Amino acid sequence: MRAAKAFFSGYLAVQIGVSAWFLGQGDWFAWRMFAMSTTAPAVTIRYASGREESLESFRTRTGIGKTYRAEAMQSRFLVPYLCANAPGAASIVVGAEAHACGS
Repeated sequence: MRAAKAFFSGYLAVQIGVSAWFLGQGDWFAWRMFAMSTTAPAVTIRYASGREESLESFRTRTGIGKTYRAEAMQSRFLVPYLCANAPGAASIVVGAEAHACGS
């Protein structure tokens, strides 16, 4: 049991040390295996009326749509969520890619 604890502690120390040495970005403890990108793309909600609203404005107004990490696959998870929860949304634009709601 002691050997396992020592191995695990050493393994963590090496991983944290290597991350700190090579990354130097301040997010050493973040799990990045499934990360697609480290920058969050701009998200815009386009309504059927023609009005457009940014995700930040929608989040402030309604209190829903919070994202926790930039690496979240926004087009996969956020788009269906916003289409279901933003009344009157016709499409969601993530970066330069538009996703139609209801299709």
